[in-house]
Formats: sequence, structure tokens, C-alpha cells
Amino acid sequence: MKKIVLIIIVVIAAILIIKSMKGREEPLPRNDLQEDADYQVTSELSDGTYAVSAGSQIAWEGKAIGKSHPGGLSVSSGTLVVEDGLISGSIAFDMASITSDEGISMLEEDLKSDNFFDVVNYPEATFSIKSYLNGAISGDLTMRGITQPVSIPTTVTMGDDESLVVTFNGSLDRTLWDIRFRSNSFFDDLGDKAINDQIEVSGTLKAITAA
Repeated sequence: MKKIVLIIIVVIAAILIIKSMKGREEPLPRNDLQEDADYQVTSELSDGTYAVSAGSQIAWEGKAIGKSHPGGLSVSSGTLVVEDGLISGSIAFDMASITSDEGISMLEEDLKSDNFFDVVNYPEATFSIKSYLNGAISGDLTMRGITQPVSIPTTVTMGDDESLVVTFNGSLDRTLWDIRFRSNSFFDDLGDKAINDQIEVSGTLKAITAA
């Protein structure tokens, strides 16, 4: 009887050990930039240095109560580096190129004034890319002499011509760069004259292999 009980105990222990081994998964390889096991895999991207064409356009849209104003902004220069599936680099924007799709000259003048981007004193904005993980590009955006960390939902793929294609769509809180004009976060009783803090940004940038 003691032998039967001992055999049953051994069999149960063996079953529990096998189950625990099956439930254990090998951890994914990671580095300092890869914070979680479900990080964005970018190994399909070809290593190299890519140049973003000057004059490439991104879109922006600002909103207020009951209305919105779309427009565009030009890239002045940009370099993207892919190494072992990781992306770094920087993109510069010509703030004097900001336009209104509606052709509202008064709006364009206002955007270039110190109410918004103060183009005379800060003619360029730069985005320094730190990583591309989990479907987002993260880095430091400098505008009006102020640098803030940002993360923008982004897809990066290889084009048919071996170019790097960067498609993004997200939003920025303008007040982080001290753009407070008609912001409900800083001024009371603005009523329908208030302008949303969030500015939507989107676009597709193509970068070709640098010579």
C-alpha cells in the first residue's frame, strides 16, 4: 500500500513539473531601447543612412469651437539612420514655410507671429529621433527654443525603390512650447474665441539612401 501511494505521489509531481515547463516561454532578446517583450520589430528595414528631401510637406490642423484650420509645413532637411532595426536621426522644419490650406493670409501672419511660432526669432524647429518602438517614433522636439519629449504614432516601411517611408499621425500640446495664445488652460472667459491646445500633425515622408 505504501508503494502505491509513493508511486501516485511521484506521478503527480512529474505531471506538475512538465506543466510548469510548458508554460515557461523563452524571453525575447532586448536592448536598452526595447522596454517590453512586445516591442516593435523593425528587422525588415535595410540598414543605412537616408536623406529626407528638402521641401517635403507635413500637414497640421488646429481647432477651435465649431471650426478647424488645416495647413502645411515644409521640411528643410532630414537624416534617418537605420542600424540593426533601430532608427535614429533628426528632421528640421522651416517654420517660415507654414501655410494655411484655406489661403487665409491673416491666419498665416498670426501663426508666424509671437502669438504662436515666433518665426523671426525661431525660424527652425527640429525633431531629434531617439527610437521607433511599439508603432511610435519618440524623440525630442525643439520649437521656440524649448525642447520637449514627444511620441508620435508612426509606421516605417521600405518602399519599392528601397527608400524609407515614414507615415505618421498624432497630436502635440502647443502649450508645452509656451504657445498659450487663447488657451483655456491659461485664460478664463475666452468663450468661443478659445483655441484648442492640441495641434494635429500628419504626413508621409520619403527618405532615400544618402549618397
